[in-house]
This record gives sequence, structure tokens and C-alpha cells, in this order.
Amino acid sequence: MDSNSNKEKDKDIQFLQKRVKLTQQENELLRKENQLQRQQLSQMKNTFTNIISTKRLKTADGRSNSVSERFQNEDALRQVLEMQRNRINQLEKDNDQYKQKYEKILFQDKSQPYSQTQVDDSTIKELYDLRKKNSELEQRIKDMISQHAKELANYRQKIAQQDAQFMVSQSQGFSTPLSTQSQKLEPLNNGGYQILKQGIKKY
Repeated sequence: MDSNSNKEKDKDIQFLQKRVKLTQQENELLRKENQLQRQQLSQMKNTFTNIISTKRLKTADGRSNSVSERFQNEDALRQVLEMQRNRINQLEKDNDQYKQKYEKILFQDKSQPYSQTQVDDSTIKELYDLRKKNSELEQRIKDMISQHAKELANYRQKIAQQDAQFMVSQSQGFSTPLSTQSQKLEPLNNGGYQILKQGIKKY
């Protein structure tokens, strides 16, 4: 292998090493953002719970406003999670690109006859180390995506359960038995009054 080829390879290796370092920094930043998003998710859950429990005591109009407000908050959270998911996907694509690049360098060298090129052992080791680090980063990213999906699914399930409980409580509120309501009086033709209450005889 001539000196120019070695210099070019060294440049590629240095570039890949810097890129892996930057990728690690990006991954650490993403991990911190993920932790922050989990805290915000927990706050949102508490907010939704408070909204539902408070609106149960209000009128039908109040209930309608509560559902609208909850959907707005859930949509905002979904947008944040979608932005984070897109960023994870982009980082994963970048990792794939650089992985392909240094694999190409490695396998190009190994495909040549030994008499024409002799790959330095340290160069091969560095390339394999880079590949291993990128594989670890990819696995961590996949784990983060999986965790996000589970959290979002659990969150949606809890919201659906809360909605069902809320609707049941509202339907029970509007169908209060007549025995707990005030007695209604209607005038009779003879000038008297009749108590209209289920289970009580008419006068």
C-alpha cells in the first residue's frame, strides 16, 4: 500500500473516530432529553387526572370543555414525542451511513491480494472498535425507541380507562333516580295538586 493510500486511510479513520465521539455526545444529550420528557409525561398524566376528577363535579358543558382541553394537551405531548422519535431515527441513519463507510474501507482492504496491500493490525483493530461502538449506540437507540413506544401505549391505555370511568360517572349523574330528586307538583282540574313521584300513589 503506498503512502498516499495510508494517509487517506488515516484521514478516514480520524474522521470516523471524531464522528463516533460526536455521536456519543449526541446520544448522551438525547438520553437527558428523554429523561426530561419522561418527567413532562408524568406531569401531563397528573394534569389529565386532575382535569377529569375536577370536571366530574361540573355541568355537561364543563365536561365537554374538559375533554377538549385534554385532547389538546395529549396532542401537544404526541408532537413532542414525534419530534424526538424523528431525531432518534435521523441519528440512527447517520450511524448506518458511517458504519457502511468504514466497513467499505475495511473490506476493500481485505479483498485485495496480500502482495498488493498489507492492512496494519492497529488499523483493523480501530475499525472494528468503531464498528462495535456504533453497534452499541444503535442498540441503545433501539431500546430507547422501544421504551418510548411502551410508555406511550401505557399512557394511552390509562387515558382510555379514565375516559370510560368519566363517561360512566357522567351518565350516572344524569340518570339520578327520582327518589333522590325533588317532588314535582302539577295542578289538577279540581284545583288540587298531585304528587308525581314514582312509587307513590296519586291523590
